[in-house]
Amino acid sequence: MLLFKRISALFALLLLGACGFEPAYTSSTTAASIRDAFVLKAPTDRGSYQFYHNLKRQVSDNRLGRYVLSYSISTNTTNAAIDADGRSHRSILKGKLSYKITLKKTGEMVKSNEINVFTSYSALASSVASDASGRDATKRLMKILSDQLVDDLLLAAAKGEI
Repeated sequence: MLLFKRISALFALLLLGACGFEPAYTSSTTAASIRDAFVLKAPTDRGSYQFYHNLKRQVSDNRLGRYVLSYSISTNTTNAAIDADGRSHRSILKGKLSYKITLKKTGEMVKSNEINVFTSYSALASSVASDASGRDATKRLMKILSDQLVDDLLLAAAKGEI
């Protein structure tokens, strides 16, 4: 009986503690406030197209938006897991996103930040397979970068910065 009371009390505390939480991506939260607020930079290459495509799913490119979101993406590939013959079995793809949010009307900078992420892929197979795994790693990297950017935008909107 004592165990039942402890479990009931713990369950009641968990329910009361969760009262202030709300889903991050519902239409009544800050996600709705950033959805149509930005003019996005057009993509220029394969990686930036994948980034733009992922970002556009969560933050639409609204030409009438209040803010301009400009960004630059840089990637760097380094070898890892090198054997005695000097052959690399794995490659690490590092990505850096530098972004700046400015007011469209005045050009005043509101927020800027850098996001650094990485992913890796196998370079052990044939050159065709290694190229395919490298393209897949780039796609994953751009997805991670866009998700991190959306998280930053949501936090900035929740803090009232944008």
